[in-house]
Amino acid sequence: MTDPISAVSTMTLVMQSVDVSTSAHVMNAMDVLGQVHAFYDSAWSNLMKFLVISVTILGLGIPFLVYFFQNRSIKETEKKIRLQIKEQKEENRTLLEDQKKEFDKQIEKIKLEIQGLDVETEAINTKAKEIEKKLTRTESLIYPEE
Repeated sequence: MTDPISAVSTMTLVMQSVDVSTSAHVMNAMDVLGQVHAFYDSAWSNLMKFLVISVTILGLGIPFLVYFFQNRSIKETEKKIRLQIKEQKEENRTLLEDQKKEFDKQIEKIKLEIQGLDVETEAINTKAKEIEKKLTRTESLIYPEE
């Protein structure tokens, strides 16, 4: 048989081995839980960072894009309006010049008519003076100076 002291020492060795392996399992489980906790904690932190950065980029980017496209649209509209104004000014200038030429023609026509009337008036005045002279002669013949 075996010696009781050696049996006790073997038993002690086996118990220490079981204690060590149980402690190792407990430590390994704690390590695993710690690692899982660290993983989820870092994942959550990374998710929060991503969301904050995304919201910041969208919060700054979208208004900038809206401003950019609105500004571009406004500039295009302004160019169109300026072009329309320029075309309208040219059209109005042309119409005004045409009307001025027409008025100048009418004024010249009226001046010629007035000159013609002046000539006719002078002719009438001349005839009237001739008639007046004849009338005066006729009167002097009919009514001699007494």
